[in-house]
Amino acid sequence: KAVGLVDGWAAGLAFSLQIFFDFSGYSDMAMGLGLMLGLMLPVNFLAPYRATSIREFWRRWHITLSRFLRDYLYIPLGGNRAGPRRRAAATVVTMLLGGLWHGAGWTFVAWGGLHGVALAVNQRWSETGRRCPALAGWLLTMLVVVVGFVLFRATGFGAAATMLGGMAGFGGLDAVLGGSAWSLIMAAGLVAVFGPAAHQVAVEKLNPQPLLAVAVGLGFVYLLLEIGGGRNTEFIYFQF
Repeated sequence: KAVGLVDGWAAGLAFSLQIFFDFSGYSDMAMGLGLMLGLMLPVNFLAPYRATSIREFWRRWHITLSRFLRDYLYIPLGGNRAGPRRRAAATVVTMLLGGLWHGAGWTFVAWGGLHGVALAVNQRWSETGRRCPALAGWLLTMLVVVVGFVLFRATGFGAAATMLGGMAGFGGLDAVLGGSAWSLIMAAGLVAVFGPAAHQVAVEKLNPQPLLAVAVGLGFVYLLLEIGGGRNTEFIYFQF
């Protein structure tokens, strides 16, 4: 079934936001549990959706995986010590393997390949000394990220082609989603782009005292029980 332009972009943006809040949320929960045990776990997200280049995005998104790919794949393949062509090849190969790490499906490989090519182009562009306006860089970065997550989420290339075709306008302009859904997407997007990272709010800005921390924690538990309704919902990234 064809997907309309509006619904295609709504779905792409919604999943991009869902996986961000899902993954960064449980990363923050892991950091909090670690602090309760006296362990300081590394920060894994630094507001990636405000990045103005794909290279900056990967410095902010899933930081532990980015460092692993850099240290154990990119650098052994030559990394920044190699010439431009070998450096670009090392970048693409690293991201292809990073995609394969998420799953054996070809859509994951395509997702990694897309990011690898984007990173290589971004790297080459930066070497020319030219600069892209911040807004244009952000729009290009988010375009790559959202299109990439369509591949990441799709069950196969057929489903991905249908969704991407809809996002390109080949399925018409029909919209099924109402204004309330778009309002939620826009609100979540504003939080993801302009809001501070959760650990910055909890530790650096609020710096709560023990009694306040307990009260806020109990409040969150109550909200989770009310919102969750007793359902057992698995984190998306637990699949990988």
